[in-house]
Amino acid sequence: MCIHSRMPLIPAPRSADEEVRMIVKHPQAAHRSLAALLAVTLLGAAPAGADPSGSSEQAEARPNTSETQQSLGVFTEVPPNSDKPLVDLVKPPRISLGNARNIQFCANDRSTYSITWENDIFAGTDSDYTNGVRLSYLTPCNTHFLIDGWARNMLSQFYGTEASWYGVYSLGQNIYTPEDIEDRNPGEGSRPYAGFLYGSVGVVIDRRAGPWRKFDRLDTIALDLGVVGNASNAEHTQKVVHEVINDRKPMGWDDQLEDEVGVRLLFERKWRYMADAPMPFLPFEADVIPHIGLAVGNVETSAAGGVMLRFGDGLRHDYGPPRVRPGLAGPGFLNGDQDIGWNVFVGGELRAVGHDIFLEGNTVHDSASVDPFPFYSDVQGGMAVQLGRAEMSFTYVLRSPQYEAQSGWAQFGSVNVRSQF
Repeated sequence: MCIHSRMPLIPAPRSADEEVRMIVKHPQAAHRSLAALLAVTLLGAAPAGADPSGSSEQAEARPNTSETQQSLGVFTEVPPNSDKPLVDLVKPPRISLGNARNIQFCANDRSTYSITWENDIFAGTDSDYTNGVRLSYLTPCNTHFLIDGWARNMLSQFYGTEASWYGVYSLGQNIYTPEDIEDRNPGEGSRPYAGFLYGSVGVVIDRRAGPWRKFDRLDTIALDLGVVGNASNAEHTQKVVHEVINDRKPMGWDDQLEDEVGVRLLFERKWRYMADAPMPFLPFEADVIPHIGLAVGNVETSAAGGVMLRFGDGLRHDYGPPRVRPGLAGPGFLNGDQDIGWNVFVGGELRAVGHDIFLEGNTVHDSASVDPFPFYSDVQGGMAVQLGRAEMSFTYVLRSPQYEAQSGWAQFGSVNVRSQF
């Protein structure tokens, strides 16, 4: 007796190329083919039992490239006569599936140049932290020069392959004066005249949210190296500016800090929650960005923590506007592919101070000084507007008293303009 067994016919697994063609040819079945395609693409091999070369019966002419890209959300241009298998054209992070996030996200793919100017003229005062200027260059994503490339080689083992790396190079000058700049002999308890001229190099490491992490994270590591004292040229800068704007002439620079090499190593970590979160009933987005920071050096030794709240349009590419250190700052990312973007923000920071050369005076030489408070805080708010490859922001800052004789909260404004080339 012969027994016949009826077994269901199971179609042979298709290769990755065939899955792509099935999506184009049968869009109504795209959800099944796309799942198989992702398994092949992400795991780097066809499903078990599949023939990588495909079957001759199912072979078809290569579909139109633009049609394939439109179906899959591939953000790249592919030569129409390319000999590469179609699966090679669809690899993370160049697949957009709904709101899924890329494994590696490049927020800044062009060189970005930035200038930040901070001054208490916006508050109608002229004392304490009275002026700051910072010129910065931010490299494109994963493009490095000698110094920041060396730093990446040293640190990459701590960040994995999904992080995006940027180098940042800056040149800046800060100016500090007592409350009465017309007094030739500032009395005891008056803040000393001081300036800081410095260069800075650093790396910015951006790790975006994914299935294993529900928030974006940004680390900044930087080294400031410069000079405090007469060599900082702060006296000349303030006197020339005051002469140009016909303001009071500062008279007490003879008592400024002595020349001293200044070093400051900085680390800052930001987390971003609710990135791209839509606001109910409004066509806006919102995010929350807490942060911590640490500074070590003879210029400043401190630890800080704070938070920034933002809402607007096009928040995902950025972490807030740049500021002059030690202010609450962003890296200066700019999405040059967005036509118009904007956001308003408020934030605050509490800083614990172990050492501040601009209050306590020179490390080695005898100089004027005041006793700093162990803590001070910044409260800030502002707005940023982007037009194509340029963005401008304004931040208004309130800083609590930093030493006993200070008459009240310091106030100043910060303007940043940055552009991509």
